[in-house]
Amino acid sequence: MHRFLSVFLLIIFTAALCCCAGNPFPTPVQVTVTNAISSIQIGEAPVTLTAVVAHDRHNAGVTWALTLAGVSCSPSCGTLVPSAPPSLTAVYTPPSVAPLNQSATITVVSVAEKSQFFVFNFSIVPAVGVTITNKFTTITAGTAPVTVNVTVTNDSANAGVSWTLTAGGTSCSPACGTLTAAPAPSFSAVYTPPATAPSGANASPTITASSVTQNSQNDSFTFTITSQVSEFSGTYAFLLRGYDDTQLPLVMAGSITADGMGNLTAAEVDIDGDGGIVRVPPPGAGTYTVDTSFNQVVRGSFTITSYTYPNTTVEISMKFAMSGDGTHGEIVAFDGSGDLISGTILKQDTSLFSGNAAAIPANTYAFLLDSDAPFGGRIVEGGEFTLAASGVSGGLADLSEAGAANPLYTAAPIAAGQATAPDSSGRGTLTLAVPGNSIQYAYYIVNSSQLNLVEIDKGLVLGTAQAGIALAQNGTFTANTVNTVNPSVIQMTGFDTIHGTNNIAPDVIIGVMTIAGGSTFNLTFDSNDEGIVPGTHPTAPGVVTFDPTTGRGTISVPGGFNTGFVDSAVFYLSDVGTGFIIDTDPSNNQMVTNNAFSGTFVPQASNLTNNSVSGNALARFGGSVIPDIPNVAAALNFVEASGSYTGEGDLTSLQSQFDFVPDVMFNGQFSFLDTTSGHGTAQLPAMLFGSPNKNFPVTANFYMIAPNRFVMIGQSPGVYSGMVFVDPQ
Repeated sequence: MHRFLSVFLLIIFTAALCCCAGNPFPTPVQVTVTNAISSIQIGEAPVTLTAVVAHDRHNAGVTWALTLAGVSCSPSCGTLVPSAPPSLTAVYTPPSVAPLNQSATITVVSVAEKSQFFVFNFSIVPAVGVTITNKFTTITAGTAPVTVNVTVTNDSANAGVSWTLTAGGTSCSPACGTLTAAPAPSFSAVYTPPATAPSGANASPTITASSVTQNSQNDSFTFTITSQVSEFSGTYAFLLRGYDDTQLPLVMAGSITADGMGNLTAAEVDIDGDGGIVRVPPPGAGTYTVDTSFNQVVRGSFTITSYTYPNTTVEISMKFAMSGDGTHGEIVAFDGSGDLISGTILKQDTSLFSGNAAAIPANTYAFLLDSDAPFGGRIVEGGEFTLAASGVSGGLADLSEAGAANPLYTAAPIAAGQATAPDSSGRGTLTLAVPGNSIQYAYYIVNSSQLNLVEIDKGLVLGTAQAGIALAQNGTFTANTVNTVNPSVIQMTGFDTIHGTNNIAPDVIIGVMTIAGGSTFNLTFDSNDEGIVPGTHPTAPGVVTFDPTTGRGTISVPGGFNTGFVDSAVFYLSDVGTGFIIDTDPSNNQMVTNNAFSGTFVPQASNLTNNSVSGNALARFGGSVIPDIPNVAAALNFVEASGSYTGEGDLTSLQSQFDFVPDVMFNGQFSFLDTTSGHGTAQLPAMLFGSPNKNFPVTANFYMIAPNRFVMIGQSPGVYSGMVFVDPQ
């Protein structure tokens, strides 16, 4: 029995030795992760990690840990969710925001043998950033293509973006335009608007740029495709001066309403052709067109079709160039009437005359009225008046006539006069009466600070055709109000009689003036008197008086006439450094002559720089004291780096000159000479000043008021000049 047991045990031991002859000890468990990551970006999809455990006889799986420096970091470094035990997978989801420490560790430990594990570190990379750098909110159908640019950050593959053009979530091309991507890797695309504005959802498409590396990262913008006519919309007041087809003075004021779809839904106009009064009553109607082909500047024309001039088929038609915000522009008459007039067009604040708000615009106003009366009888008037609910309640006025021995009246009191409330166009009437002189005007409300004025009583008192503006006097004046904190830029227009003849020629002045101590006047200016150009020069210091109760002041400059300025002038302030000025010289055998100068002065901006003239602007020529100066409403583009500019405008002139010429293209050079005084120079085609040698370059000088805003006159000897106004686009 014992022997049998011993043999049995020997057999079993021998069998065990045989079975283990190649590996006397068990193989340890081995843990690996087959798809360990080295980096992952914010915003990427979750990753399923897979562990492989070799020699785990119990199939116990693993445990998972997400740490940073040995400490759990979830959720700031993401989340790690293991599958159910025995776990061999876990889902890692990166955080939505990159952590401050952009690294983490995943540790995988065998459950069967905890001494066996697998560790890997990885980086958490910020998401790819996609930014479209030049988004736009509107674009006009039919305009030039636009290059859309994108910047991409945190893209190690530098793979660029893909582009889509959609409306309502689906592709909309070509109805909403086309989008052509640059070759891969793409960082730009060219959007071309459709020829005509689409309707419905296609009128508001979306451009999207998506990262090729990380498609979830994108940027987009939605914009509106407008028709060109929609670039001109709202209610506008206009005021123009110049001459009719017989070369007699003509002034015109009015209002139109554009519906944004090419129609004028309202129109009202007052015209004074030296006693020939015409009124185009409301409601009026018409059409308009818009062209943005010159550097996206809104230029266009409108026609009042509800009215034709008596005994003709001629309708009132204008061409204009408007600012980018649609608030202001330059305008010129352009129809078959032969009228040579130009001026301004300004958006009206309709809240001041809509419904129950239609009340007399009560305020105290400073005003300036010009009249180029026939046969050299230019008359200029400045003053201030108060409008109350009952009408005009008082004021003061000064009036001068070219060549008159003395001003026709000086600080004459304005008596109480009638006024009417505005109609739906902002038009009302008022009467300004001084002793022996009572004149009725139509006014058009522009805004709470400005009225446009035009004479409507046939000019029987002065034989004039007056028009001008009235500006609200802001605040309470004091004795110090007259002092100019910054210099004011002054512009004045008058005329002179050519020596030995009865012919007249324009006399224009621009410059910078200062008033200090309430009593001292200084002026540095340029002038052009009958084509005589003395160059930039100062006047002798002048003496100023000022009445803060009325805003009226006087300037006395002994010997000023001999420098090309005036010996005496009167001004009315509307605000500090802002006002109207007229010539009050007596005429004394040509030693001193009243040239009927009138004009404005406005504060000059501080810190003007060489790039204060750059980009788009608007320009107006004409409205001068003689019909020989052409009228132009134009758009300009200045390139500061090269000192060059281009322009396109609509020109009207005498038939003996160039007649009516639409879309005149011109160009030249400019230079900002002195940023302290705001003084600069430019070259302009001679035709803009009426010279028959239209290609001859005329030198012009300007004084800056603010960036892209200045006044300018021609400075070539022998070439007449009117005043040129340049305003920001």
